[in-house]
Amino acid sequence: MPTMERIEQLLDVKSSAEVLRVSPYTIRSWIRKGTLRATKLGRLVRIEPSEVKRLISAGKAKSDTGEMEGNRRIEVPCGR
Repeated sequence: MPTMERIEQLLDVKSSAEVLRVSPYTIRSWIRKGTLRATKLGRLVRIEPSEVKRLISAGKAKSDTGEMEGNRRIEVPCGR
């Protein structure tokens, strides 16, 4: 069973979208397609920071110009 500390580190859809520089709709679409793994806690959807980092490494994150970049370092908030 997850501890409260572990749950507090999970990102919501909006935070994940901000880090990846995509829309929340895109995050939900990736979750439906299986591109992004997420956990449902009741009605809430939460995403592990490691999943966001995996997408960044895979080249799914956008730069400020809207182009794909796979080798960027982006700080992922840990929820604290």
